[in-house]
Amino acid sequence: MMEKTGLLGGTFDPIHIVHLFMGTLALEELGLEKVIFMPAKVPPHKDRGSIAPAEHRLAMAELALRDHDLFEVSDLELNRDAPSYTIDTVRRLRGALGPGAELYLIMGSDSLLDLGTWKDHEELLSLVTVVVYPRPGHAADLSRVSESGDMVTLSADGIGFELSSSAIRRRVSRGKSVRYMVPGPVEEYIAEHGLYREDGSG
Repeated sequence: MMEKTGLLGGTFDPIHIVHLFMGTLALEELGLEKVIFMPAKVPPHKDRGSIAPAEHRLAMAELALRDHDLFEVSDLELNRDAPSYTIDTVRRLRGALGPGAELYLIMGSDSLLDLGTWKDHEELLSLVTVVVYPRPGHAADLSRVSESGDMVTLSADGIGFELSSSAIRRRVSRGKSVRYMVPGPVEEYIAEHGLYREDGSG
């Protein structure tokens, strides 16, 4: 039997409940054995000076997922000096998991629109099944990106969340609560380390 593994990458600055919800839906609807959360060290499409240090983002991800047996955190991209290209990660993961593994790349439909700009995206689509979490205002349509590739759209059964890490950072910078937006240990970590404060500390 082929092992079905989900991959959910991102900046995770910070990781929040929608990331966990996406992973949970993928586990349930696709029958995955596990979901690997992959914090990016130097996201190619972001200003590297505007994100929290990698060690903080990794620590928050580990805290958020520590009580879930089917969620894992990988530091694979954090141990790479070069920018975090998904195709490089997928090549290494497929080599580690073996030729029989099925890899499912989980993303929001907003990220799907940018997929055509990703490095070697056609090869990437030949190596994974794209799994899309629908976000309001962003169509889940792979044909806009490529004529090939397999895609599955997650069904939230009428439950939808619209939350972003940037919105969480803004709330923290203004001294507002982010309770219930991030797991409790992540909220405590942000406060303890002074992350995202307006004074720039942390």
